[in-house]
Parts: sequence; structure tokens; C-alpha cells
Amino acid sequence: MKHSILLKSLLAVAILTTSYLPDAYAAFSFGEVNGYQDVTMNASDVGQSFTANWLCSANTTCNNPKIVNPSPVNLSATGTFTLDQYGSNYVKISATIKNTTISSFQAALMSIGLSTQLSNSNISPSWNIPGDSGSQGTIFKSYSSPGNFPGGFSGINACFWAGINCSGGPITSGLGNGYTKLGPSTDSFTFFLTSNTGTIGSSLTLSDFAVKFQTQAGSYEFGDGLGPSPTPEPGSFWLLGSALLAMIGFSLRKTMPKKA
Repeated sequence: MKHSILLKSLLAVAILTTSYLPDAYAAFSFGEVNGYQDVTMNASDVGQSFTANWLCSANTTCNNPKIVNPSPVNLSATGTFTLDQYGSNYVKISATIKNTTISSFQAALMSIGLSTQLSNSNISPSWNIPGDSGSQGTIFKSYSSPGNFPGGFSGINACFWAGINCSGGPITSGLGNGYTKLGPSTDSFTFFLTSNTGTIGSSLTLSDFAVKFQTQAGSYEFGDGLGPSPTPEPGSFWLLGSALLAMIGFSLRKTMPKKA
């Protein structure tokens, strides 16, 4: 009898905690194109976020055969991308980018590149950063297409940059990492894909998500790792489940007969 009660209680807790898992874990569709991960989105994903985690490990050439000198430190950054709107002839995405490279090493994030594919192949993607202050970043203010992203990323057709152009510029104009004389380490901006010639289509796929760093040891360009945003944190739901299990255990102990 006691075992039956316990099993039923465990099942109830499992159902409860699973039902509270955040929607972000079910959002978007992740795959891989040409060795880099991609994310496909549609109108049902509006309001959802995904993350890009960039890492070039220390003493490596960032898995990029065009880079000659290994990076002396880990070069790293994160990006959170939120699908704000998905209309018939436009898509709006907001981005928050953070340079997480160790602050004792001079390293600025200069450019972010994307490769875009639409389900409506008749439309050529055309991204842009709005010029108004509410949508434009303080660091990433400019856009170019097809991008001409350095480092061998020939498939990129959208580049958001902080320097002179997509290829770079003064290191002090990039997204800093806490190093003296560099700028802020976090920036947010909004960008749009628009079409005046037809509908965007039922889905949009973004891939490559390349970044360009300029550092005291040279320039480095590399790709990403993508995943769903962990917001809200699922740990709080597991804590809820643990608390319920503890309550169940306490109740069972009260109902068990005491030993003579």
C-alpha cells in the first residue's frame, strides 16, 4: 500500500515538473550546415530566444585554417537572439552580445556575420540595423551585405560591425572585455530582414554566426555553438519537485507504524 502511494506521488511530481519546463526548450529547430550549427524559425517562435556561444580555445587557431598564430588566451563571447516579430514580408530580431574574454588581454569583438536562407527562395535576404537610437547599438551601428566577412566565411550574407567595415577597424571601436581603454563589454541592437518583392516565406534559417576579434596578438575569426536560451532557469522547477518529494517522504514517515 505504501509503495503504491509513493509511486503515484512520484508520477504526479514528474508530470508537474515536466509541465513547467520553459517554452524556450521547445522553440526553434537546430541543425547543421557546412560544419556550423543553424537555427530555423517561423511565426510560432515569436517571443523565444536562442544563444550563440563563441569560443576560440587558448593555444589554437580557432579551427580556422586561415589563421596562422594561435591565440594566447581563450577568446569568448555570448549572444542572445530573440525573435520579436515574424510578418509576411519582414522579420525582426533583437540581439544582446557580450565579450567574455579575460580582461587582462586586449581583445575587442569587431564583427558578427550570419548566413541566411529563406523557405521562399525567390527572395534575396536583405538585413539592416535601424537608424533610430532605440534600436541601434552603441557599438554595433553598421551593417553590410553580402558582408564580405574575413577568415574564409564566404557564405555569410549579413555582417554587423563596429569598426570601419566588416573586416575590422580601430580596436578601440569594438566591443571591449574590460581591458583598459576599450569600450563597454555588452551591446544590444535590433535588426530587420525586409522584402518589398514578396513574402518572406514560412521559415527562416540562420547559420555560421561567425565573429571577428581583434587582439594584441592579431585577428581571429571563428564560428559558434548554438542552443536554446536557458531562461527561465529550469532549476527552479526541479527545486519545486524536490520540495514536493520531501513533503511526500515526511507524510509517509508519519503514516508508517512505529517499531515496538
